[in-house]
Parts: sequence; structure tokens; C-alpha cells
Amino acid sequence: MDSTVENQKDEEKSPTIRQLYPELTEEQLQEAEENLHRYFEIAMEICEEEDSHDVDSRHTSSTMEERSNKSLKN
Repeated sequence: MDSTVENQKDEEKSPTIRQLYPELTEEQLQEAEENLHRYFEIAMEICEEEDSHDVDSRHTSSTMEERSNKSLKN
């Protein structure tokens, strides 16, 4: 079976935020979705930093808290 088809089937089984938290208002749902997307962005940034081999050790990477605060100010 094609892996794309398998992935689509897996995605269909995954619950949505609305299904997990049916009591959320539309505004709360939108905020939860934005937070989840930002979480994934931060996770990807961390993975990319870990994967890079030419890291400048003189520069201190921003912490998770610093990244979160930055995104919340935008």
C-alpha cells in the first residue's frame, strides 16, 4: 500500500482539537490551533538546530521560554 494512502488513513483517525475539547468557544479553538502550530514550529526549529553540524558555539541559542515570549508578543 502507498505510504501516502497510509498517512491519509492515519490522519483520518486523529481527533481534531474540536473533538478533543468540544466545550471550547470559536475564539478559544482558534487560539488553541495557533498555539499548536507555534508549538510545532518551535519543535522543528529545535530539531533543525540539533541536526546542524556547523553550530557556532559562541552564540547562545534562545531558550524555549524566549521563543514562546517572542511569539506571544507578535
